Amino acid sequence: MKYTKKWTTKDVFYPSMLGNACERYLYLAYNGLLGDQVIGAKLVRIFDTGSSLEVRMKKYFERTGLFIAEEQPVRLNSPPISGRYDFMLKHEEHGRILLELKSINDRGFTELIEAPKHEHLIQLQIYLNLAGVDNGVVLYENKNDQALKAFKVTKSLDTWNSILERCMRIQSMTPLTMPGECTGEFYCACRGIK
Repeated sequence: MKYTKKWTTKDVFYPSMLGNACERYLYLAYNGLLGDQVIGAKLVRIFDTGSSLEVRMKKYFERTGLFIAEEQPVRLNSPPISGRYDFMLKHEEHGRILLELKSINDRGFTELIEAPKHEHLIQLQIYLNLAGVDNGVVLYENKNDQALKAFKVTKSLDTWNSILERCMRIQSMTPLTMPGECTGEFYCACRGIK
């Protein structure tokens, strides 16, 4: 069984896409040119596992009295960035923090040693800056054994400015000036698009 993901939105950047190193992908996504993406049933189940992780974690955060909010929208008009952070929690030292929750396979979990994956760091930086929160955490759960790893992220104005500059650069591209080839990972959604 296969599912089709519709790329219907246009003229907006999403925090989850801005961590992608491929500027061709960002140009195509921003301009609504990615077309539909066929997703196999296995990948749908993987995404569903991430969704069920959020439900479980919300229960844990509520039981411990840490929960403030979940899935709250954040937005910037120029450049247009729109997304939803996973959780806002209470922290005894930092007050409010944002938590970005990720499930990851055993190999990826083992490779996480000193910092979160770059794309997750960028995603959380966007949420911190748009929500006006100074600190956050990227929390990983190992899909194989439910082990956890957490990485603190502090809001960075330099990183935020580079994200905004990148968005404006993508917005100013034309079909003639956009990158001609995909520079992303093997799974980048723009591979194979002419």
